[in-house]
Amino acid sequence: MIDDPVENRVSIIILNWNSGELGTAAVASAAAQTWPDVEVIVVDNASSDDSLDRIRADHPTALIEVNEENHRFSGGMNAGIAIATGEFVIPLNCDAELDPDYSTHLVAVLRDDPRLAAAGGRVESPRVGASGPLRITSLMRTEGLPVDEPRDCDKLNGACPLFRSTALAEVVRRFGGPYDGSYFTYGEDIDLAHTLGRLGWRFRYDPRASATHVRSYGSAPRIADRRGRLRVSTLTNRHRNIIRHAPRPWW
Repeated sequence: MIDDPVENRVSIIILNWNSGELGTAAVASAAAQTWPDVEVIVVDNASSDDSLDRIRADHPTALIEVNEENHRFSGGMNAGIAIATGEFVIPLNCDAELDPDYSTHLVAVLRDDPRLAAAGGRVESPRVGASGPLRITSLMRTEGLPVDEPRDCDKLNGACPLFRSTALAEVVRRFGGPYDGSYFTYGEDIDLAHTLGRLGWRFRYDPRASATHVRSYGSAPRIADRRGRLRVSTLTNRHRNIIRHAPRPWW
């Protein structure tokens, strides 16, 4: 992440891993934003399908960063954030699509409050319905909050939050990251939300911005023996977040 971001620019980072047609659609939705200055960055996590070739063919102006091996979500997204030049940054899942005015609505939200680290919109998923604002429990689970009205929250849907780059830069300066690479899969966004909260930043949900998310495409187990590994990763990272961030009893 550069020290002097370009004012009013939105950098949208798509982390691609064997996404097929979904990745191309995600990049297309980023390129179609009505916000006047959008930088599209694609980080490929050593895909073995033709998804990166499709993206290159359909979107020749996108910046491409290729990892020789799969660095998972944290490492891959950190690589994209490191080269982003925008005042605002959207880490976009490769199975999510933004409505054209998504960036426009959320930039306006951050403009209204300089202590907002991020804003997020209503995300529709065929699996879970509408989500967006989330509460983080003491056991480091997330619980959905009502989605019909704007509200402050502990965390936003992780598929497409819009961050203020200065908030992420503060985390990088103090702790590295901004996503902690020790999280194999899941939980790194909860860790980042708590870290930003401790630094005095807040989160805001606004349903005027909307997106769709297939949900869990990149990590969905295609073979049975992956399920146990993902389950272990989920529990391990939840335990790590409890140790790091759960309130301590007074005694």
